[in-house]
Amino acid sequence: MHARSRYDEPRALRDHEGLPRPLAVTPEGALASGGVLASPVPNAAVALAWLSRGETPLLPVAVYRDASTQLTISVGEPFTLPWRGLRATRASGDALTRQVMGALAALLPAELRGPFGEVPDGAAHAPGNADAGDHAMQGDPG
Repeated sequence: MHARSRYDEPRALRDHEGLPRPLAVTPEGALASGGVLASPVPNAAVALAWLSRGETPLLPVAVYRDASTQLTISVGEPFTLPWRGLRATRASGDALTRQVMGALAALLPAELRGPFGEVPDGAAHAPGNADAGDHAMQGDPG
């Protein structure tokens, strides 16, 4: 009998071709609370680079409620993360994390960006950091 490891499920995701629908991943996992963007779980960006192998585009999506409790979904520009093997990718993990979380933060109002509140000038229009106003959908959640 084959003992399952913690790596079995991510490998199955990475190796499965022709997924029937998009795969959603939240880099901050269950760490987010109060609707504010939280720091990601360790190596989340490296895991995303590993899953996508530098080929599959990542699409940043932010879903939040504004002060009036209106649900807003903001979609950014697709981007890819480089994959240069596990050791090299881990070495650039902090930069990858800033890229992933910066793309998400650029889609949120300043008060919801948490530790990623400082989105560099022009980041909202850079690849991977689309301006939320360009791609936002708003609607009544009810």
